[in-house]
Amino acid sequence: MRGITLKQPVFVVGHPRSGTTLLATVLGRHSLLAMPPETQYLIEQAPLDGHRLGAEDLDAILANPRIADLGLDRDAVQAAFGATDRSFGAAFAVLLDIYRRQCGKPRAGEKSPMHLVHAERLLEWFPDARILCIERNGADVIASLMRMPWSHRIIRRHGYDWLQSLRRGRALEARHPAQAMRVRYERLTAAPEAEIRRICAFCGLPFEPSMLSPGAAGTVPDWERGWKADAARPIAPARGGGAAGLGRWQRAELAAICNRELRAAGYPPVAAPTLLRLLARLTVWPYHPALRPVFARIRAFVRRRTARWTS
Repeated sequence: MRGITLKQPVFVVGHPRSGTTLLATVLGRHSLLAMPPETQYLIEQAPLDGHRLGAEDLDAILANPRIADLGLDRDAVQAAFGATDRSFGAAFAVLLDIYRRQCGKPRAGEKSPMHLVHAERLLEWFPDARILCIERNGADVIASLMRMPWSHRIIRRHGYDWLQSLRRGRALEARHPAQAMRVRYERLTAAPEAEIRRICAFCGLPFEPSMLSPGAAGTVPDWERGWKADAARPIAPARGGGAAGLGRWQRAELAAICNRELRAAGYPPVAAPTLLRLLARLTVWPYHPALRPVFARIRAFVRRRTARWTS
């Protein structure tokens, strides 16, 4: 990646509804660090990866609604991008660099939860980056996801996806202890100052008391405030007990998938009757990530055969 350098950028990743927006907002209040709204760059712009980007590609990136949320000066982006090697990574670096310049801050960061899947790519592009991976009690995460307007509300998929994110975050920290650090949501909300001081030390930032003050920091666009408004409020201890709002069968499925990992992580297991939990184990396994492609092919085959019979 030639022609653009970001000084020690900070990336916040983790499973959706784990507290990534809260952490990004806290960091965005720092006088030295600009944290834009979520870009999902490595997900939504993935088809452009591996290509030398042209003017039309850059226009498509800037037209993306999430990138538009950054309010970037188009001319400044185009000029800066023209001085790079026009790679996929350079385009991302330019977006973050122009954003931090517009904010008048020397360092840039970004929060996209599922950039966790692409953390190695971030480190390839930005070798001195710091990645903060936030984790939270899976029962609370999934209960929150089930309330989201954009959620698929399939609790079995949510359970397995949370497990994958938890394991990815731990593996990332183990592979790159100097560049990746896990942050537990419950610690951040129970003892905010102590945890934020630890985070700042890891990121090479001096702690600033203003990071604890409520208020927006530019990390949440208007259209997302319906489910992210809490990030601008005073930090309060995690309430927990999210699974209590789920149905009995949903709790049984969640227990069958997550309880072993919840216990290992020091979280309370999801309470569910033993018989229901055993029955749930028989129904959740087709949703295991390793088996999803197999069952997707089976469903596609059944749909094709059904279409032939009914045509």
